[in-house]
Amino acid sequence: MTRSPAPRRAPRARGTLAWLAALALLASCVSIEDFFFAARPAEGYRFDERDPALDGDLSSPHPSIVPAALREEGFVASEGARLHWVFARQEAGPRRTTILFSHGNGPNLGRFWDRVEVLWRLGYQVLVYDYPGFGRSDGRPSEPGIHAAARAILAALASRGDVDPARIVLYGQSLGAAPSFDAAVRASRGEVLAERGEGPLEVRPLALVTEGAWCSIAEMVRDGAFLDLPSELATHLRFDSCARIAELRGIPTLLLHGERDRVVPPRQLALLIGRAAEPPRVERFADATHTDVPIVGAPDPALEPAGEAPRPGARYARVVTSFAPIEAP
Repeated sequence: MTRSPAPRRAPRARGTLAWLAALALLASCVSIEDFFFAARPAEGYRFDERDPALDGDLSSPHPSIVPAALREEGFVASEGARLHWVFARQEAGPRRTTILFSHGNGPNLGRFWDRVEVLWRLGYQVLVYDYPGFGRSDGRPSEPGIHAAARAILAALASRGDVDPARIVLYGQSLGAAPSFDAAVRASRGEVLAERGEGPLEVRPLALVTEGAWCSIAEMVRDGAFLDLPSELATHLRFDSCARIAELRGIPTLLLHGERDRVVPPRQLALLIGRAAEPPRVERFADATHTDVPIVGAPDPALEPAGEAPRPGARYARVVTSFAPIEAP
């Protein structure tokens, strides 16, 4: 019997968090950094079950469509922290393009596993990881630590024998766009090295994709985010992707954004476009919010429903696969 598609998930409410944050600031003058990172530890993920830890933005918990034989988990060291990663492989292996997915400011990678499934269904290999202090990664969240984590994971991914280091695409969603921009800029300068059999290799990503990216924390504050406090009083965080895109050359960039995004308003997209050193490809999704860009609109007719996993939207599938081909020409 064919399952009916899962209903679109509404963006998660943030009002309660904002009020709690305001009370905390008023009562103790603590920094917004104390609650900016919505990290939650995890002992593990039961991918083949309806694990509540896998409750995502695109679907409810369900047994994963990525077979256990094609899933791999491990850890990478980064600045004293152990970073947990999960790799969804393809049987075609290194012939396929590999996506390094940097997730948003959710509790951990479990919330974003359904996004991994969407990209895996399109034919990509996908590696998702947790920042320091998130999920099974140890350490504490910080801006430098998150940037360092993306670079360490990129180097480790490019060192694998089942990955073509020349066919790695950086994909950053929301918060994850900032470390993706940073890693792209540093890689373009030869600052990210992978250990291959022939010796150290400069890693140069094939492309960069962002979804729901902001310009900077300061510009988000101007848009009324983070309690509408002045940036110098609210936070020491910068996550300045506008500064990074102004330095990024030689790596094709695709910016995806929902025009109904109320978390990261479309003005942020306009700022990024205006600061870009090289013109990025821009795709606006008229009916999409901050969380549902991959599934908005009619589903991709080339993909049949698969269990309860989210089905990629036809336009999203067409845009992403045309920009970052699944296999080398």
